Amino acid sequence: MSSAEPPHLERTLGFWALLAYGVGDMLGAGIYALVGKVAGLSGMLSWMSFAVASVAATLTACVYAELATRFPQSGGAAYYCERAFRKPALSVFIGWLVLCSGVVSMATSSLAFAGYLTKLVEPLPAPVAVCGFLFVVGTIAIRGIRESSTSNIICTMIELSGLLIVVTTGLALFFGGGPPKIELATPPPEVTTWAPLLILQGAGLAFFACIGFEDIANVAEEVKKPERTIPTALLSAMAIVGAVYMLVAFVSTRTLPPHELASSEAPLLSVVERTAPWSLKFFGVIAMFAVANTSLLNCVMGSRLLHGMSREGLVPEWLGRIHPTRHTPYVATVIVIAIALVLALTGTVGHLGGTTSVLLLAVFIVIDIALLKIRRRETEYFGFRVPWFVPVASMAICLVLIVFSQQASIRIAAVLGALGAVIACTRWNQRSRIT
Repeated sequence: MSSAEPPHLERTLGFWALLAYGVGDMLGAGIYALVGKVAGLSGMLSWMSFAVASVAATLTACVYAELATRFPQSGGAAYYCERAFRKPALSVFIGWLVLCSGVVSMATSSLAFAGYLTKLVEPLPAPVAVCGFLFVVGTIAIRGIRESSTSNIICTMIELSGLLIVVTTGLALFFGGGPPKIELATPPPEVTTWAPLLILQGAGLAFFACIGFEDIANVAEEVKKPERTIPTALLSAMAIVGAVYMLVAFVSTRTLPPHELASSEAPLLSVVERTAPWSLKFFGVIAMFAVANTSLLNCVMGSRLLHGMSREGLVPEWLGRIHPTRHTPYVATVIVIAIALVLALTGTVGHLGGTTSVLLLAVFIVIDIALLKIRRRETEYFGFRVPWFVPVASMAICLVLIVFSQQASIRIAAVLGALGAVIACTRWNQRSRIT
């Protein structure tokens, strides 16, 4: 009589579910909350900042597509580093950075959600909204990837409809079909001048809106036919998101002056207030769905990452415990939610968003190097491959975006990185003593 198999992750995600997962993760809190801040840095050229950020993200997405196809299992960046460098301490460190980026992004999204909700329900205190929101997100994530995927598809369609409102009403105004007696925002001379440095500054922050594609790698173990599904879904998601971001940024800066967008806590709501005031409350609800989707997907990513790292022995085994009936990493989910709650109650949207970008840009540089190293060592591979110059170009542009990021975000990321280095070294020393 064979012994019962231990609980395991199930392959339930097809192309469309994975495409919605990637698009929904990227089309979330970033574009709804930070398009105004990017406009404050890049002015009328903010759409070009989103273009640069999209190119950087697409290059790295190609690298992730090959790695996720080579190794279709959870663990993501930490596992790739383990395969490439075979240094557990480095893998723990990279896993920590990715985990921090996801949790910080969750905190950013929860703050944005609370901001929209408290404007619709004014007596509601923001901390109460944050706590309630994260509790609901954690509950959905624990119920299972299929339930999370269904919620994600619904939220993705809703948030796309919100961006469609921004684009269509803004273009109608731009081409003269909007409400009467409304003047288009006119670019000041200093903003219309070609300013590559301003574009790069904006791109560093805009990159936050492109984050999410890497989460696909962390659910690779739950994807049907990963060798074909992952590359097509990932690159399709990048194409959709890049086009939408550039359109939204172009329309927003032609509807309101960049300085007004930059000062708004809900920039797209300010745009809609001018172009389609009849839809304000409706759009506010859509924005909340968008940021909720981001938090849900980051929660799924973080918990699956901890599960994969625990299976590889990079973190304590109990962090990867699977629920016996739901087949989800419930302990990791609770840990991720708790950390996000602390960050949300002590941080701000701008600083947390920028910190997320810097953390992941640093991780992506290491992942680019990892792919090159894996290729040299493991030559017997005939699946999806990218040209050799793709990881090299990705490294270069990620480094440039870090250099031009806001100093406050770099400092916060450095502190988190230092903490991760201590954790990685401590864990490695513990394992060395045991062996």
